[in-house]
Amino acid sequence: MSPFAALKKIMPGADVEVEIDRMDTPSALVLSTVMLCVIITGIAIVSVATSPFAGLGPVSRASASILPQVMHTGSISRPDERDATYRIEAFPGHAVATRSEATMTGLRSFVLTGEDEFRIGWEKSIDRLRADVSRLRQSSSGWSDGEKLRKLSDLERHLHILLEEQERVAALATSGNRYPGVRLYSEDIRPRLTDSQARCASLIDVLLARPGGGPAGAVDALAKMRLALKNVSADMADFVVQGSGISSDAMTAAIVELEVSATKLGDELHGMRPEDVEAARQLLEAVAALAGPMDNVVALRGVAQWDFARFTFDEKVIPRFHEFVAILKHLS
Repeated sequence: MSPFAALKKIMPGADVEVEIDRMDTPSALVLSTVMLCVIITGIAIVSVATSPFAGLGPVSRASASILPQVMHTGSISRPDERDATYRIEAFPGHAVATRSEATMTGLRSFVLTGEDEFRIGWEKSIDRLRADVSRLRQSSSGWSDGEKLRKLSDLERHLHILLEEQERVAALATSGNRYPGVRLYSEDIRPRLTDSQARCASLIDVLLARPGGGPAGAVDALAKMRLALKNVSADMADFVVQGSGISSDAMTAAIVELEVSATKLGDELHGMRPEDVEAARQLLEAVAALAGPMDNVVALRGVAQWDFARFTFDEKVIPRFHEFVAILKHLS
């Protein structure tokens, strides 16, 4: 699609093609180039402004910070070969800086999207980064600065730590531990809620089958518990999956309502038959076992650890990356 066709697509009312016919060829070419630049620049600005993980700067910011003294010719001079000039990209440290940030960008994209193509790109960047550091090590054979050699060894150690943290995040991004609150809900809370609802419904049926419909107080307490369990089950599902579907305060209120209903049922045990009391006690134990896990899910939903892969990226990988770049600066 030409730049004019793209412009017409986003501005349907503009009769772009008609105006182009009236221009001579050079004018059309110039306008085409200008408009294409404007479109690309706009996309780039929006992309940068809306990107997550804002703490991670653009590639040029990190790579430029480690470059040697740049000459007016656009080249750099090496102290051991002053008569020769080299392109900036030929300096091994520059490749290491840009490649290290490429691994960050690839991992960030994988964490955000889960797309396998980003994981593959991240893995390729890691391989290339290791190769770039190896080339930097090879080039150090001509260094006469002992402190730089020490910094290079430090850089290699930090690279190992950085890549370990990246691999941990990549593993978390595709594991059941990425969202610990979701796992707690799926493996513990939801089965317990289902079991408690079944126990409650069964006990109500048993009491209603008794002569006279069973103890009025116990049946009333069980009816309230049945509704409370239904509300908690629905609210917890929305709370875990959507997060914003129900507030933490509303979720806590639903849990409290269930606990109140359990207290009321406990007060009615004295009027029930022994076999019914045992069933009621088992129900109360099942409901009581829900309180702690549900409180934990509510607490997790409000903190960064809810998405543990992203939390680890922010708290572990980004600081390691900045440490790595800081050491790299000393090698310029």
